[in-house]
Amino acid sequence: MYIKEIKDKFSPNLIIIGENLQDSDLLPVFIEIPEGFGANLIESSTPEKPEYEHFTPASYYYLIDVNETIVNDGDFYSVIYGPNLIEGKYGIAIGYKEEFTLSEWLLIPF
Repeated sequence: MYIKEIKDKFSPNLIIIGENLQDSDLLPVFIEIPEGFGANLIESSTPEKPEYEHFTPASYYYLIDVNETIVNDGDFYSVIYGPNLIEGKYGIAIGYKEEFTLSEWLLIPF
């Protein structure tokens, strides 16, 4: 699949909503932010090629990579949306370290 086909179909953006965050100037008008909360928009990028995920096993296009330490306590929410409200599938991973038990590794094919 060509990159243009991917971008035309579904290229999701990420919005992080949390207490005491500063609002991004580029939020879509249909996103409602509760009082006392702010939101940061992180736009997706165009990937060069799919990357292989060893555990699942599958390949994915990684569109967004965020490395940010949040220092505020409280509740945080993430909103995934496609520009022009195009729908599609996505995956999200939070954290840095993947650990699996021996039984998980053995049972993956099943």
